[in-house]
Amino acid sequence: MYTATVEITFKATHSLLLPDNQKEPLHEHDWKVTATVESRQLDAYGMVIDFHKLQKLLKKTVEPLGRAASVNELPDFQNGNPSTECIAKYIYDRMAGKLVGNLTLRKVVLWETPDCRACYR
Repeated sequence: MYTATVEITFKATHSLLLPDNQKEPLHEHDWKVTATVESRQLDAYGMVIDFHKLQKLLKKTVEPLGRAASVNELPDFQNGNPSTECIAKYIYDRMAGKLVGNLTLRKVVLWETPDCRACYR
């Protein structure tokens, strides 16, 4: 199995509902996200996917997160908590459907801070 991984960063704001039923104030993060694609075979150019093409897809996928005043305002998060785990799944779900051919999205890893991350696969 071959894999290819790209990484980008983006800014987005969110607020979480905490276990004690208190809501955090809105705050911004410099998020880092990686997307890993896999394939059983390489294409005619000896690649899983062109890195630039995969990066472009990832950037387009996260664009609504950074464009919104808050991730909480996006329809996908209006009835749920925009935790790092849930945002990673949001990115995964949108990217997975856009891959063609023998490509499969293996995982999305999302860092909220340099030492805190979540993965969806």
